[in-house]
Amino acid sequence: MPAGYVAMKYGMMGGAESATTACATGLHCLGNAFRSVRHGWARRAIAGGTEACVNAIALTGFDRMRALSHGKDPSCSCPFDKKRNGFVLSEGVGLVLLERLQDALDRAAPILAEVIGYGISSDCYHISSPDPSGIGARLSMQRALHDAKIKPDDVTYVNAHATSTPTGDTIEALAIREVYGNRKLTVSSIKGHIGHLLAAAGSVEAIATVAAICEKKLPANLNLTESDDDDGLELLRDVKDWTTPRIAIVNSFGFGGTNASLILSEYRECALESPYDSQVPSRKEIPVHTLKLLDVCKLRI
Repeated sequence: MPAGYVAMKYGMMGGAESATTACATGLHCLGNAFRSVRHGWARRAIAGGTEACVNAIALTGFDRMRALSHGKDPSCSCPFDKKRNGFVLSEGVGLVLLERLQDALDRAAPILAEVIGYGISSDCYHISSPDPSGIGARLSMQRALHDAKIKPDDVTYVNAHATSTPTGDTIEALAIREVYGNRKLTVSSIKGHIGHLLAAAGSVEAIATVAAICEKKLPANLNLTESDDDDGLELLRDVKDWTTPRIAIVNSFGFGGTNASLILSEYRECALESPYDSQVPSRKEIPVHTLKLLDVCKLRI
């Protein structure tokens, strides 16, 4: 299996595992790695997803499910747009290194972002269609917020799963409104730029969100001209400066009703509370033995 080959190549003995959860695979792998480091099962982890799906079998299967776009226009991958009629398959890989804060500081690593929360859920509804109520997506995001110990209003950007399907995009928009309220929260999906990478989608989109955090720029929904899903949401049509606190949630939802949400934040020393430091004013005042525990909880990509 892929994880085993990586472990053998680099002599990693902390454990190796592969997940298969359809389009949520990449984000599930990041979330599981986050938990492993946070709970002290590993000091660092390499995690992500990969996909090579542009072949006759995959294309035929998705086509018979009526999930693919048949558009010949280069703009046919258009999340949240009225003209969307299916997704566009693509291939790729996205891997990240997650490690304890102290390890990153000890090797003078550039700290790009912080992972602060992770949530999962299952729709329990249909093998290929999300629950029309959006309950699965809603639970996934709410559990990530609970894990991060932050409020919905703290999130300033949603990197949506939105694949450019008529039903899926609308249901996700509904779930986002229910979790965050009608406050014109900024939302975009980069699948208009790169297509749908299936198992690699979540990790690649998490990396894109980290890039947005570092560059202080919010990515646009490419090919979005007119939408029915923007009530209460700001569906970006152009790149925008990220002037608010940079806290984002990344969504990935897969066939079988499997859902994942990961919360990323700009790196700011003691800016956010972890599950273990709710009343800690500064690192200088923390005993050494406590710092070791906190560093397990503070993860950086």
